[in-house]
Amino acid sequence: MTGPSISQFLIACAFPQLSARSREQILLYLRTNPKYEVILEKLMEEGLVGLAYHHLKSVFPEVPPILLESLKTKTLVLAARQEKIMKQMSVLAAKLAQKNWRWAVVKGLSLTLRFYPESYWRFFYDVDLIVHPDDSRELAQFLLQNKFSSEARPSLQKGEGDLLDREKFWLYRPLYTQDELILEIHLGFPWLHSTPKSEVDFWNSRGTFTLNNHPLPCLSPEYELALLALHLQQHSYSRLIWLTDIVQLIQSQQIDWLKLEELAEREHIKASLGYTFLVLDHLWPGSISWAEKHRFSLKKRETRWLRLFFPLEPILNRKNIQDSPAHTPTFLKLLHQHKVRTWLKALKDFFFPPPHWVAHYYGLKPWSFKFFKHYLWRLSRPFSLIIKRLR
Repeated sequence: MTGPSISQFLIACAFPQLSARSREQILLYLRTNPKYEVILEKLMEEGLVGLAYHHLKSVFPEVPPILLESLKTKTLVLAARQEKIMKQMSVLAAKLAQKNWRWAVVKGLSLTLRFYPESYWRFFYDVDLIVHPDDSRELAQFLLQNKFSSEARPSLQKGEGDLLDREKFWLYRPLYTQDELILEIHLGFPWLHSTPKSEVDFWNSRGTFTLNNHPLPCLSPEYELALLALHLQQHSYSRLIWLTDIVQLIQSQQIDWLKLEELAEREHIKASLGYTFLVLDHLWPGSISWAEKHRFSLKKRETRWLRLFFPLEPILNRKNIQDSPAHTPTFLKLLHQHKVRTWLKALKDFFFPPPHWVAHYYGLKPWSFKFFKHYLWRLSRPFSLIIKRLR
């Protein structure tokens, strides 16, 4: 009889609560696999160092001391860095509180402080902000005045307006750094703008959480969960901690499932959510209720497309996960769109992004051979991907 695999070990470590069966799997795997350097490397890849340390600490002394000590050391290093990030962010939050700008903290920092019992369970390395496009230039100037260095597109600093065009905000990810703090700025509402009401609801439904007694704006649990599901697909389900985030969010019992279903239908992302819940249920049976699984059940056509872009077997086995383009969720949403204008806009922005953006983002000389070759690559990539998956 073969023992648990490294995948089973990682999946057991990734669930917030350690069941008796998971505990047994973890200990059996550790007894039969003494390559602790490999284990630590895999935990790092999946973003699970802190959570794994919490679990293994709870079953000591049955865990090999050398592995537990290595995990503890890594956890302390990451926790110290995270503490510096949060301290810097709390100083920035106090200053931003005086401004009347529309923005919200998403993903790492927000999730860690809102949904995890201990901050070391869920490490993050930068702070993601969604900023309303109309407020982005003032925020950019404010950050530069406060001694953040900018990795934003050059035009953003020179005051040219075209890069902040509301119709193309999803193309850009300006980065601002100051010591340990890295801010990744996402401009505006992240989906396809089905109706103006969608964007208004997105901003009006924000909540707050506190960091060192400073309030920070965040997304509602429903928008946060939807964004997490799309982020997972942008990265082809490549890290378990992002799935753990969704489990934690569900277990918080803060989700209004009717509202989540409504916004998913409005934004044509119900299939993306349904597939993510399917993955969760395969990894951790019972982590999502039957009623909610049924609410987001997939049609046969949706299942075929989603399994084409995100094959289930590699995701569950944590081996040879096949990357899909980061904009795959956009294409999947288009399957439910009936407006020709929406189709043309999304396809144009993906296949023919602004030349100055291509030149800067990919480091290509404008109008060179490699520059034109890049556009040909963008045109051919979806078709080559489909051919590759169908083999």
